Amino acid sequence: MIAVPDTTSTEPGKVATLLSAQYGLAAFALARLDMGQGTVNYRATVPGHDDVFVKCYPPGTNLDAELEAITLTRLAARHGVPVAPVIPAAGGQAIAANGPTAISAWQ
Repeated sequence: MIAVPDTTSTEPGKVATLLSAQYGLAAFALARLDMGQGTVNYRATVPGHDDVFVKCYPPGTNLDAELEAITLTRLAARHGVPVAPVIPAAGGQAIAANGPTAISAWQ
């Protein structure tokens, strides 16, 4: 039997709520992007800002490994590699979570 993953934590409403609460970004619209291997990805249209790329991590994702990947992305940027910068959440963390919903936001 094939297990169906729990996708309730990646629903647009939960993602938008977390984006607003932790990043101060009230998305006018969230468009799901059909890309990503281990994440559910969205483009958030935010009034007064450029669009924001949002990665939503499904339950069971190793968030420590994702944080390590973000750290390596930041290191690459410091050495001149063009990468999208991660937007820190209100507490300065790269990944914000509320219950099973966890996201990172990128410029």
